[in-house]
Amino acid sequence: MLRHLLLTFAGCLAAMSSFAQWDGREWASDNFAPAKKVTFTQTNLPLVFINVKGQTIRRDSKTLATMKIIDNGDGHNYRDTLVHTGQKVDYEGYVSIKYRGNSSFYNSRKKPFSIRPLKASDVVANGVDAKKEKVKIMGMEKDNDWALLAPWQDKSYMRDVLTMAMARGSHTFAPHMKYCEVIVDGIYYGIYIMSERATKGSGRLNLNDVTPEDMSGDFHVEIDRDDEDHYYQSKYPPAKSDGTEIYGRKITYQYKEPEYEDFAELPAGTEKAIQDAINAMEDAFSSVNYKDQATGYRQYIDVPSFIDQEIAVEVSNNIDGYRLSSPLYKYSDSHAAKLGDNAKWKTALWDFNIAYGNEGYYSPEADGIWRYTANDVMYVRDNQLIPFFWYKLMNDEAYVKQLKRRWAEVRMGNYSEAFITAKLDSLQTVLTANGAADRDNQAWSNHFENLAAQKEALHDYVKTRLSFVDAGWLGSNPDGGDTGGQGDQPSTALPADIKSGFNCDVICEDVSNIMNTTTHDAEARNMGFDTAGFVYYAKGASSSLSDGYVCDEEGNLASPHASYKLNVSKTATINNALVLKGADASNECAVNEGILLFSSPVQSSCLYFAGLSADGDNTVSVTVNYTDGTTGIGSIHFNNWDTADSHAIVNHLHRMATTHVGWANVDAGELQGNANFQIIEQSVPTDANKTIESVRFTRGSEKGHPAILALAYVPVTTGIETPMVNVSQAIVAVYSINGTKRRTLQRGLNIVRYADGTARRIIIK
Repeated sequence: MLRHLLLTFAGCLAAMSSFAQWDGREWASDNFAPAKKVTFTQTNLPLVFINVKGQTIRRDSKTLATMKIIDNGDGHNYRDTLVHTGQKVDYEGYVSIKYRGNSSFYNSRKKPFSIRPLKASDVVANGVDAKKEKVKIMGMEKDNDWALLAPWQDKSYMRDVLTMAMARGSHTFAPHMKYCEVIVDGIYYGIYIMSERATKGSGRLNLNDVTPEDMSGDFHVEIDRDDEDHYYQSKYPPAKSDGTEIYGRKITYQYKEPEYEDFAELPAGTEKAIQDAINAMEDAFSSVNYKDQATGYRQYIDVPSFIDQEIAVEVSNNIDGYRLSSPLYKYSDSHAAKLGDNAKWKTALWDFNIAYGNEGYYSPEADGIWRYTANDVMYVRDNQLIPFFWYKLMNDEAYVKQLKRRWAEVRMGNYSEAFITAKLDSLQTVLTANGAADRDNQAWSNHFENLAAQKEALHDYVKTRLSFVDAGWLGSNPDGGDTGGQGDQPSTALPADIKSGFNCDVICEDVSNIMNTTTHDAEARNMGFDTAGFVYYAKGASSSLSDGYVCDEEGNLASPHASYKLNVSKTATINNALVLKGADASNECAVNEGILLFSSPVQSSCLYFAGLSADGDNTVSVTVNYTDGTTGIGSIHFNNWDTADSHAIVNHLHRMATTHVGWANVDAGELQGNANFQIIEQSVPTDANKTIESVRFTRGSEKGHPAILALAYVPVTTGIETPMVNVSQAIVAVYSINGTKRRTLQRGLNIVRYADGTARRIIIK
């Protein structure tokens, strides 16, 4: 609690400091140039040279400028382009430039820009009002509308970029973004983010012009503040999380495509058509039968798109989420038919620079509240609240179930910890490799300890938030707190049969015979999980051990996501883990990598791993070997086995000695200390179109000794079918929907795995 109070207090001070930066000006004769001059010769980031020839850049009108971009890809870009020949000019031409943004403009000393490339042939006659020209910039799709975002409040520079990277694998539109360094009239302005925008272009929202023949769509509106001269206000009030309507507060839609200024040149009734489309959606949500699959809100919104929007907002804990900078768009009926799409409202992503706890108001704590309930804390202070339909969605059991399934799916891909860790590390490398972050900090005195510390703080926040979201949407809340209205997540991943690769017996099945049933060596450091020889035990290892065990007598272990099968035997020593250990001073015990070979190849969209790390944390590199000779790369992290981990699937385990351990004062077969050890679950996404032959694990450089106890895989099913043909000869195993192994097919739903690694769901009536 104290940590949260300090975070909130510090955030409030930061917010007050940010507001203090604005002195009321929407322009400045020096174009808000940084106070400190920065010189440099080269950078690894693209260079953007903007020349306004001393003109004043404004927020309410466009200024004519030229822009030149130097981008050598992975090579260095030099500021003095005349000296260093052979550089790649990515773009050079006329543009119109103006300031953009609301809070990102007023609360930041470094100002963001809107950039629109212009046709050179038309500039002579029309100047800044020349026709726009679609151009490709920094490898991104051609368009004539670009944003130069100015990360100033976000001292990590990573919040927007990370959000879009995570969402891009699933969301209908998440803009591409590229870091660059900007020079305006020869003055260094620091790190910016060249970004696509949610605009009508074919490479973006792909909207057509409104035509009189079909006025049902190709609309783009944005839920935002009422600070435009013309906007549409919802006829419905916002609501608290219990459904109580909040009167005197607003839900506001700004016209984006077409804009209000364009209505006069468009078919009569265009503005009303947009309002009617909004009303139809909101009326459906407000109806008594809004949940009806055929007649309710699903007629008007693209549910998967709204789900992906909710995932992005909740993972980032964006305090502006749902209510500000929240684009909605829809195609016309005829356009949707040509695209093979629907004509329902979809969402797009924008503006996450104050997400992930970057402001100190409206409950920013990573494990604080669900953002869709934030009206409960905002309504006293803020006029612009979350639309009532998000409350409605989260009270529709069918929507919640679909949301939960989607989260389980994307959590194994771009929202996995492996992806997030790798992405943050790569962003840090890009920003520091040639001093860009230091230069930006020098220019703006935007005091931070160092970029590594900012990145780690962001990473810690994301990990905590993921645990919070998992607890609600995957049904794995160990504390029994609010689960966001979700139920339990059934096991979906099946146990993987391992043919070879386990190198140690670390599970005791019989305490009285521990020396024979558990790997033993003259040196304790050569056995067990750690260098003292401690192991876990299965249920039934001794009549006196009724708890603190890792699996049942058959080796079964289950999590909310997967079912595992551990190798156990009371009659023989049987290896049941791949244990990787570092070398000590005498260079013994060095097992840095190993390969687990499947009994038969499996086709899977994701692999789950049950394991731990003894004597310290460890990050394990994972190489997935496919049967076609290709590989996939990932990583998994295990906290020390007695350190709390949000991914623990078994807690309160005892550890048992396999020999006398003097420092712990225990003998073979005795338990040491409290039951505070655990098994951790991690996952790596895999190519669902390929079959997996084996997995290589390489120990990280940290102190810990990681161990892999079991694997599970998410089968690529071919649909539900009845056994019309004799497939019994190809069946390897049969499981219930919860992952329990069956001897034969049984009445109801069976999951059947075949010798070729595929799996099917079969119903026996």
